[in-house]
Amino acid sequence: MKQTELVPAVILGMTATGLSVARSLGRKHIPVIGLDKNKNNAGMHSRYCKSLVCPDAVNKEKEFVEYLIKVGQIESTKSILFIAADEYLVAVSNNREALSNYFKFNIPSKEIVDAFINKIESYKIAVKYGLLCPKTYCINNENDLICYSNKMNYPCVLKPTLSHLWHRIHSAIKVIVVNSPEEAKAAYI
Repeated sequence: MKQTELVPAVILGMTATGLSVARSLGRKHIPVIGLDKNKNNAGMHSRYCKSLVCPDAVNKEKEFVEYLIKVGQIESTKSILFIAADEYLVAVSNNREALSNYFKFNIPSKEIVDAFINKIESYKIAVKYGLLCPKTYCINNENDLICYSNKMNYPCVLKPTLSHLWHRIHSAIKVIVVNSPEEAKAAYI
């Protein structure tokens, strides 16, 4: 198959995950377009893709979807979407019908996407089906933290319920390891 006959890939989210997808596909001579709101993410500088800065999929979801549709309209065939970050997964899931006219993608139902994006809902599903997972407490405020801090086994990990929203505030920090109730309180505040 000639390179011009290959179906293009569009990668949403060009952090390390998107970069690895771009490299894997690009090395096979598959045309790749990488989209991200942040022009400084590592994958936006890859030689294996054409990089485009897109609107923020969380705060400007409508504009993001309109932009993505314009990208899809450029190709004569449906491109394949590779979703490499939760914020893009949520936007595609919310707009799957409109986007399916321009892209091929395989994601679970909106209900399943919503459940697995939310760490508390994921935990509930794991418990319901008897899957092994660490004990999890939902801390919504300082009172919850005080209530649960003596029940926790230390060291433990503080992790956000919605990671893709947490990253907007805390940049690259994925989790916070704490070794005592005092550290938990300091980290939470």
